[in-house]
This record gives sequence, C-alpha cells and structure tokens, in this order.
Amino acid sequence: MMSMGDASETPANRAVRLLGLIDLAHACRLTTDAVRKWQKSKGGLIPAAHQAGVLRLAREKGVSLTAADIIGGEAGGADQ
Repeated sequence: MMSMGDASETPANRAVRLLGLIDLAHACRLTTDAVRKWQKSKGGLIPAAHQAGVLRLAREKGVSLTAADIIGGEAGGADQ
C-alpha cells in the first residue's frame, strides 16, 4: 500500500515505512535507535536537522515523499 499514507501516520513512521530504518539511519548518520526515537517521541516528527537527508534519500530511492510529508502538521496550511 504505497498511498499517501493515512492521516494518523506520523512523518517518522511514514519515512521508516517507505525508506527503511537502516537506510534512513545511514543517510542521516545516526543509529537505528536514534531514528526509532523519532517514531516514539515528540509526535513522531523528524528533526529539522535531518529533514534534508530524508528527502535526499527518498529522491535517490525514487520514493514519492515530499517536504509536506515529513514536516508534519496540516498539508497546505497557509498560516505556518
């Protein structure tokens, strides 16, 4: 199921599902435990310092993952 993901899926969970835990950790120069912490804390958000690395990995793997997908919050929200 490679849809946009359901609305309850956090950005970190979506990234891990689509890109893989080990590949994500490697791309961000982190341990897999550090990436798992994204999933379990702070609402499942991906830290800003690693968002570019996540997007770069998605592009390299040909995975449709946008900045809106990994930043979190309401997509298309004008008042951010």
